[in-house]
Amino acid sequence: MTIDPEEITAQLAEIIEHLTLYHYAAFVLVVLLFLFFVVLAILFWRKMGLMLMMLLLAIITLVAGPVAAYVGIERIVRATEVSQIRTQQLYYSDDIFVMGVITNQGLVDYKECKITAFLYKQKKEVWRNFLSRLKPLKKGSTTLNKPLRKGESVPFRFAIHNIRLSEKPGVDITTRCR
Repeated sequence: MTIDPEEITAQLAEIIEHLTLYHYAAFVLVVLLFLFFVVLAILFWRKMGLMLMMLLLAIITLVAGPVAAYVGIERIVRATEVSQIRTQQLYYSDDIFVMGVITNQGLVDYKECKITAFLYKQKKEVWRNFLSRLKPLKKGSTTLNKPLRKGESVPFRFAIHNIRLSEKPGVDITTRCR
């Protein structure tokens, strides 16, 4: 398997395109925190243990800080809520409809949202229910291409094909909005 440099460049360009001012502010704070730990390490150069601890914190901040900042900002800036989730098994076909309402609770307007549903068998025991969520029976998704403004709600409905269950399935829904 070869790695295509053009594909990697396109993916990086897409990530950079979707960064907001909040992301850049978080990355600046990570760099400032890194510099703060380095300055503290220089100030404590006579105390070897304290200096090494500050350098270790600086390296950890430099490595883990941008990832943590990106994930944290994504949860705040692009927050969504999915409510009124229902599933409906069709009688004469092997399809299940997933319906619900998505609400933009983030700080930015969205151009599109990808909604993914994972169907799993519901169990009575908590630990079996957890295990059945790890390996869903079927996955389906849809993309809402209409703009979703801050605080706005939009209903969605899509079908997951080729699945027949005797009982009502559990459903986990994830969203990715841009």
